[in-house]
Amino acid sequence: MEILIVDDNPLNLLLAEIHIKSWGINTHIAKSGRLALQMIRQRNYDLIFMDIQMPELDGCETTRLIRKQKSEHYQKVPIIALTSVDFQKEKAKISECGMTDYVMKPFNPDFLRDLINKYLIENIDQ
Repeated sequence: MEILIVDDNPLNLLLAEIHIKSWGINTHIAKSGRLALQMIRQRNYDLIFMDIQMPELDGCETTRLIRKQKSEHYQKVPIIALTSVDFQKEKAKISECGMTDYVMKPFNPDFLRDLINKYLIENIDQ
């Protein structure tokens, strides 16, 4: 199982990576949307956590570009929005750009684990 975490904030990347790795899942990090696009061309990730607000190429635009990949895998892979903005304000935007679900930052590790279980159908140890 491989998860890609895309966020321009080093602390958010570190916290997500620490928790996800502690559950025995391989993680890869991208500090920008552009880097994430390069990385998906080299590997099929099982799930992607995507920050919505990033400079240069935001999470929604990155998600749209991922969904346009020729690979059927990336047309369907779960992409979970990472947002610090109230979900009700972002709900339409998240759905419109092709994201599957969302996590509010700062995230609750139990909620993060539950989302991974929900979309990867493999129960990870608590």
